[in-house]
Amino acid sequence: MYRSLGFATFQLQSFDSRGIQSTVGSQIEVKGGRFEGRFRDRETNPTAEYPGLVQAFLNKYPTKNKSGMAYGELIGVYNQTQNKNEFVKDFTKIINSLFPNNEYTKKIVDAVKKGDVPLAVRNHGIANLKQYFDIKQGKLGVLFINAATEPASTSYVNGFDDIVSGVKSGSLNLNVRTAYVISPKGEQYPKIGITTNLEK
Repeated sequence: MYRSLGFATFQLQSFDSRGIQSTVGSQIEVKGGRFEGRFRDRETNPTAEYPGLVQAFLNKYPTKNKSGMAYGELIGVYNQTQNKNEFVKDFTKIINSLFPNNEYTKKIVDAVKKGDVPLAVRNHGIANLKQYFDIKQGKLGVLFINAATEPASTSYVNGFDDIVSGVKSGSLNLNVRTAYVISPKGEQYPKIGITTNLEK
């Protein structure tokens, strides 16, 4: 009824099923809408070495995509490269520059070496989230809004650990859009959304 009058209505679905009783005391951000949100702000940036590393990488392994190189193309180049050790060394420098001191960078590299695009993209998204939450510090909750559904739905996460445990248990779905991990255009941070698997 209210949507027909121009009001947005939301259906809260992600608290009780995951044992969250209260969000009091949390700083809460809202992400999403009809599309997922990006986890980047003025404090979320690669190291100063990243642009130079990217340019050197693209000089050695060119791409026609102006946005840069996403994981599908990256793994394709890796599979065709004769000197794989050199490729991994170059890529490891880039991913560690993009996500400094981040435990998920090794998992990203391992996924690339295995040729597993979905796993590499997923770990890229988690590394991005960890970087964002670490920079924010303190207790940060995020309310994800999916306005593409009818009615619009929401999913709330009570910090980074809640995301990791929820994805691992299957109570949360992590949706990571195209990640241009090798990007001269600043598109290393993909759109990320989270939805909840409701208890039946």
